[in-house]
Amino acid sequence: MPVRFKWLDDELTYQLYELEGAWTWDEFYPVYHEAVAEELRVGHRVDTIVDLTRSIRLPPNAISHLKGMSDNAVPNDGLNVLVTSNRTIQVLYNVAVRVYPRIGRLFIVTGTLDEARRIVEADRQRRASSAAKPTTST
Repeated sequence: MPVRFKWLDDELTYQLYELEGAWTWDEFYPVYHEAVAEELRVGHRVDTIVDLTRSIRLPPNAISHLKGMSDNAVPNDGLNVLVTSNRTIQVLYNVAVRVYPRIGRLFIVTGTLDEARRIVEADRQRRASSAAKPTTST
């Protein structure tokens, strides 16, 4: 199966999509909808890592699909980190961010799964420290 989803931790805070070969949007969306339903059920922040390292290419109209997913992000959606060393996918992402800046706020591209986890952990720490700062009133 070219599109798979699983949780990476027992707390259900990390989702992993694994996309292999020449997968299609018709293969992706049933898995995506299942994962989104599970994300909504847990109710807390969920970060997603999309492993494209064994993907040959993105299906047609990838920018419009990324835009649709970013426009319809669920409230507890955290970061979405795309993992690929494919230069074509990286260039396509850069174009998408220029055309639709919201994509860049929800999706990040990196080259390794370890780096994806570091990006998510750094964002979680940054948000936790921002939330912990006392507010001052005058």
